[in-house]
Amino acid sequence: MVEKIYMDFPKEYFYDEVREGFYISGMMKRVWAAQMEVLDDVDRVCKKYGITWFADCGTLLGAVRHGGYVPWDDDLDICMLRDDYRRFHKYAVPELPKYYTVRTFEGEDYWEMTTHISKGRHASFNPVELEKFHDCPYSVGIDIFVLDYLATDPQEEEVRTKLIMSVISTSFMEEIDGENPPQEGLEYIQEIERLCNVKLDRKNHLRKQMFNLAERLAIMFPSAGAKEVVLMSYWCVYHNHRYPISYVNRITQIPYE
Repeated sequence: MVEKIYMDFPKEYFYDEVREGFYISGMMKRVWAAQMEVLDDVDRVCKKYGITWFADCGTLLGAVRHGGYVPWDDDLDICMLRDDYRRFHKYAVPELPKYYTVRTFEGEDYWEMTTHISKGRHASFNPVELEKFHDCPYSVGIDIFVLDYLATDPQEEEVRTKLIMSVISTSFMEEIDGENPPQEGLEYIQEIERLCNVKLDRKNHLRKQMFNLAERLAIMFPSAGAKEVVLMSYWCVYHNHRYPISYVNRITQIPYE
């Protein structure tokens, strides 16, 4: 049973609309509303445990520039500092409504260093769920990115970044978790073990172990003395999503849709 806690949208919100020359269908508005319901439930448990989150990526841009969604955007992105992200998974996730699906690399078949929270994993025409999610039947939700601390020494940061990229790229080598992993893959794994001073269990899920190792590398530099934070999954690949730590030391609330 879906608890009757949900936002009140005027019926006009779900009309087809043209914003800034871009056509937005009524169904896309329902997708937006359903995503905001997911975020509202996440926010509710975050407030209970004093967990801070921030809008990010297109969601942040849309909030500032459009007062809501970027008209041609179709998802919601938020981020948390690593400590809040850990507390979110420890305390808040167990209190989310049971009809939500929470996906991380600790589960199955989700290989991102982020968390995705959605209403189920398949379309649902359950009347109670349709009422809660404003007649949106689809499995939609939000992405939660995690902010980690940048090393104060650029050379140390370069080493850490290259290690994470090596670990993640090796984890995606073909059939790395098969019964007969390619010799090249095994050689890469041995080199990673040597560089990181770890031993991976060949009999268990290697890709999952590699992602765990990448996460341990992501948190290796402490908050004390740090001047910047990064979204590690973007930083390692594109060297962007890098912010002064002052950006996350205060909260500014602004209207959204």
